[in-house]
Amino acid sequence: MKSQYTLWLILLLLSCKKDLSDYNINNLNNNDIMIFGHAGMGSMYKHPSDTYESVIPVLEIGADGCEIDVQMTKDSILVMFHDDDMKLTTTCEGNIYDYYWSELGGCKFHALAHNIYVITVDNLFSRISELTKYHFSFDCKLNKNVPYEELSAYYKKFLRAIQRLCEKYNMTDNVFIEGNINYLKYASEVGLQNKLFISGTGNMDESIRNAKEINSFGIGISNYVTTADDINRAHAEGFWVMMWGGKTRAENKELISKSPDIIQTDKPIPLLKMFDRFNSSYRIP
Repeated sequence: MKSQYTLWLILLLLSCKKDLSDYNINNLNNNDIMIFGHAGMGSMYKHPSDTYESVIPVLEIGADGCEIDVQMTKDSILVMFHDDDMKLTTTCEGNIYDYYWSELGGCKFHALAHNIYVITVDNLFSRISELTKYHFSFDCKLNKNVPYEELSAYYKKFLRAIQRLCEKYNMTDNVFIEGNINYLKYASEVGLQNKLFISGTGNMDESIRNAKEINSFGIGISNYVTTADDINRAHAEGFWVMMWGGKTRAENKELISKSPDIIQTDKPIPLLKMFDRFNSSYRIP
């Protein structure tokens, strides 16, 4: 009787398991999905997000690229960092945008490993071999304290900093820019050629309207506020969809079922295995 129960349980588990062939992926990316790490290996990885130590492993295990949070210093240096205030997660305090980069070079993360530093995007790119194999999405974290009358100049300054960096590394085609319409509408004015993804609305209808207004390449939006029908409507308008919110295996599968073009995941290993892209020969630090 026990063996029969065991067999029944195995069959039940197998029936619940889905592989990629169970999904009918239908999108603008040739019915395939690009897999990005979310700020590296994800929020549950042992090393802090938006660090060299977190980004390199996700690239090495087979991801197509990585989303990184990007802020700009007073001297227009692009820095990998998510939070407004550095105090909670690093040895420094205050806002990235209130400093020159020369004042931040020694900032270290509070982490299990010693000497994990806050670094520039330039530093990251310079240390990645075969950089142009990969794609990155810059989630631009803007200075919220800029006076209204100075916003347009600030937005252009940020976009030009991205432009210079991408041209330096021949990465214009490989770096996507996420941001709200007030920011991204200046991209054409500064001659930025990167693919733009409207984000920050939390609503697909508004995102589609904004994407049409500035003729963006795509839309960035959370899994938690988006249905498969929303994705279909965006695709029907010609917009790629980049989604985040894959913090568990179940959420990864939910994301796949909606057929986005790009997934930013906090669980890259099981997702890459589903797509048969996981590089098992790489030893994850």
